[in-house]
Amino acid sequence: MRNYLLTAFLVLVSSIAWSQNTNTVPPSCALATLGTCVPAIQGTVVRLSDAASAADCTAGGGDGSTPAVCVYTGSAWQVSADSGSGVWTGANGETIDNATNNVFDFSANTAGGVIISATDTDDTATLTVRPGGASTLTLGNTSTLSTALDTDGIRLGLGTESGNVGSFKNQASGNVSIDFRDYADTADDDMAHVSLAANCSTATSGAEECGLTISSTTGGAALSGAMVINPAGSTSFAGNTMGWSVVAGANTACTTTCTSACVFGVNTAATEADIVDCADATADECLCAGSN
Repeated sequence: MRNYLLTAFLVLVSSIAWSQNTNTVPPSCALATLGTCVPAIQGTVVRLSDAASAADCTAGGGDGSTPAVCVYTGSAWQVSADSGSGVWTGANGETIDNATNNVFDFSANTAGGVIISATDTDDTATLTVRPGGASTLTLGNTSTLSTALDTDGIRLGLGTESGNVGSFKNQASGNVSIDFRDYADTADDDMAHVSLAANCSTATSGAEECGLTISSTTGGAALSGAMVINPAGSTSFAGNTMGWSVVAGANTACTTTCTSACVFGVNTAATEADIVDCADATADECLCAGSN
């Protein structure tokens, strides 16, 4: 009895040691004696010598040439790793495939996509994905339709560097567009409310001619260009007005009279109605850059 307990203890220790160091070969057992060969404790790893295939820990009959590496999940034996093909299989049947060099493919056994998440003791775990050294983190490729970020906000930064904090590039000629959507507008949550679009009429290297269009929506209509800056630097506005207003305020600086930004003030009491600075308290009327 003492020898049996000692043997079981040594098998358990060797099994746990193999799960922590894959350079050590785990215990080898036949399916018929699996329950007595190693203890059925969650996390125990065993090499099934007579597996039907390298991906099956429940059927025997194999010739031992392609053994399965199995782990006990607490209720059943599951394939832990197939060292021949580089595929790791989890308790739910999902896999991590490393058959292609430098590629780790996460595969679900049902439709609906794959989720990679992080958990810690207070359920607010930070998940960090970063490249090695001064390299590039790439999301998607040229065939990716879009990249969705489901978050309260987006922050772009380049560490301690100053200057540019982000770059947006399209994959073909045409506009490079960024649109903004107010999540509070639940009835139209797929509708862009404001957009910025950069377009180059000439995109030849060293001879670029590019402009910027700011578009907005009103009355539920589709986006329309509210302001256009052409490649020459001229600015045009939609409609027949720039939306500026003239506001009266006797002997009051336009910085006070204007609700929006002041363009200039006019002292109407002067002989020739002098144009005055926005901070000049002799102004009687103000040209304000916006509605008042």
